[in-house]
Amino acid sequence: MKVSTEYVMFLGADNWLRSDAIELLSKNHTDIVTYDIVVTGELKDEMNDRVPLKTTPYKGDLYWSRHNAHHGSMMYRTALAKKIGYRKNDVNHPQEDWNLWDQMLKHEATVSSINQGLLYYRRHRENFLKYTAEINQLSSIRHDMTQGHELIESNL
Repeated sequence: MKVSTEYVMFLGADNWLRSDAIELLSKNHTDIVTYDIVVTGELKDEMNDRVPLKTTPYKGDLYWSRHNAHHGSMMYRTALAKKIGYRKNDVNHPQEDWNLWDQMLKHEATVSSINQGLLYYRRHRENFLKYTAEINQLSSIRHDMTQGHELIESNL
């Protein structure tokens, strides 16, 4: 990890932080700081399918409490991430934020939460169009692998 700051945070291109988020986050001195999320965008209501009974209506959007719980844009202490050997885009751990969370907890990371919606998570059609191509590609690979496996079995 080439980050030289005390903390690191990953933020998706379609998401944004509340204007005072950095100030609030920087007051915490734990290894991981998590906070609540406001789900917005044209597909926000699909979150209710993904996380049933976990969101509540909030100013026309959805409020998702993440008290001491994982999400992809938490703030992590860089030194501990480096100590456990975290690498962005690790092919062995494609869900890198989950892996980082798990590994830091295994190393007894301290966790604090800010019970305020600091992240605006925008869910919209274009998010899923880009993933649709990846999902189709993975399905094709899985199909090819299954075909190859069936071919091997038929030759045994």
